[in-house]
Amino acid sequence: MKKYLFLFTIGPVQSFIAQARKTHDLWAGSKILSDLIEYAIYALEEKVKTCKIIFPHKEIKSKPNRFIAIIESDDPKGIGMDIENMVKDQLKKLSFDIVKKYANFDISEIFLEQIENFLEIYWVILPYEESSYAELYEKIESYLGSIKNIRRFRQNSLDCVESYRKCSVCGQREALFYRKSDKKPRNISFQAQEINEFRLNQGESLCGICFIKRFYKTKSSSFSSTAKIASLSWVEKLTQVEIKEYKDFFKNFDEELFFDENLRKEHLIKYDHYKDDENLEKAKKYLNNLYKKYGVPSKYYAIVMLDGDSMGKWLSGEFLSDKSHLRDFHLELSKKLGEYTDKTKEIIEGKGKLVYAGGDDVLSFVNIDHLLFVMKNLRDFFPKFEEIKNVKNRNKSSASMGVAIAHYKTPLSEVIKWARKMEKEAKEDKKDKKDAFAIAVLKRSGEIHKIKYKWYLNGKSTVDIIKSIVKSIINKKFSNTFTKVLADELRRFKYDVNEKFIKSECKRLLKRASNPNGVSLKSNEIGELSDKLLYLFVESYSLQNFISTLNIINFLSKEVGELNDN
Repeated sequence: MKKYLFLFTIGPVQSFIAQARKTHDLWAGSKILSDLIEYAIYALEEKVKTCKIIFPHKEIKSKPNRFIAIIESDDPKGIGMDIENMVKDQLKKLSFDIVKKYANFDISEIFLEQIENFLEIYWVILPYEESSYAELYEKIESYLGSIKNIRRFRQNSLDCVESYRKCSVCGQREALFYRKSDKKPRNISFQAQEINEFRLNQGESLCGICFIKRFYKTKSSSFSSTAKIASLSWVEKLTQVEIKEYKDFFKNFDEELFFDENLRKEHLIKYDHYKDDENLEKAKKYLNNLYKKYGVPSKYYAIVMLDGDSMGKWLSGEFLSDKSHLRDFHLELSKKLGEYTDKTKEIIEGKGKLVYAGGDDVLSFVNIDHLLFVMKNLRDFFPKFEEIKNVKNRNKSSASMGVAIAHYKTPLSEVIKWARKMEKEAKEDKKDKKDAFAIAVLKRSGEIHKIKYKWYLNGKSTVDIIKSIVKSIINKKFSNTFTKVLADELRRFKYDVNEKFIKSECKRLLKRASNPNGVSLKSNEIGELSDKLLYLFVESYSLQNFISTLNIINFLSKEVGELNDN
């Protein structure tokens, strides 16, 4: 039997994951693709006992949407087609199981077509020779790119009636499942089935694909809501007795009920939380007492996206002094990314909720009390590819991050869009020296502040500097009005702003703002804080970036309860 290099991918990735109204939709979109690629690897190993999986590492639980392997076969094309068909059958199986469990739904032709037409599977197989691995890898990636550029068009024969109601989540496919509010949704297909499940909002209509996402593994892994992420650090202050007593006032409790704005009868009825008027009144009084005792929880949370920089160049061997060792480099790289996945879970555990960690990329929900800690540690523990042998010209691995901070009621798809936009902006660098982070704060009022910085410059951590300034305000070393006054001044005097101006104004305004508790800061403390602000000014990409930094520092100092250091 001959040996072959086998590259296999499953999609669509971006649209499938990003089309989400609930956090569980986002998690399930990633989880389904990860589980399918894991199933594809398992199926390949069963069919070809001698196969060698090069990438990803088997220990990575959240698998990326692709794998590359070396196989032995007399019929490589048959192997590729078999794995493709097995993956499609696996999606059908899990889809049918979910429908039968939650919908008691006879599988319709439209549902079947939606499932069968959904996956985008591409694969390439090339004859393999040990000595030409690097050349073959370059070819196989090039061929895959060419195949993807020839987009396959499918005319859906059944799911094309424009008059029928479309899915509330994706807006593309015909809705086949719905939950009534006061009456049946308009223009819903006659084949659609009513589902009386709290996982569907009243009036929501879902296609087959989005229904599968909504109900995928719900029992074993109920994913945290945005309200739960936002209130996470506040809830940790409560006793278990207090949490239980408060939850008992409601049905189908959701962490949105930790925010008093939701304690309205119409809201509770709409989302199936309402018991009766007496319990509602008791809940209002109980929550008010919790606020007096523990303060008010922040209504903001963050979505964090991290992605390894220049991964295509690393994988192609461009940064290696000898490409003949590319296969060994891939194996070692795969191992390091697997170890990073485990570290990622450790970093985020208890501070938010990990959506996926696929090796070089991470997507997570994070409570804002823990945000700066999580950001710094995700970057600091990103694997050092230069420690693998054979890396040339002092090339070093790096990662860039996009962060979107938003109110828990902001549409999830909008927050995901901003997180991805910030990740893209972090990677934009004319000299291809990425290694940066970008943050956007989407305020409930509609105001947006965004910033971008390099992670480290001259040995100093930019995140640590921002964190120390926020901490000084939270600890009431000086008033947060300082940042607002300085930002207003910079807008007025933008043409005369330089380092000397910033340093003198920082010292002057800090001295004025350093007596909120009747204890003035010492001159050396004022000097240290002004130096940190000067550093942020010097390293800013623009004056507007620095002004936005002041606004974000002010925002965090108001919203963060207690900055997390571990």
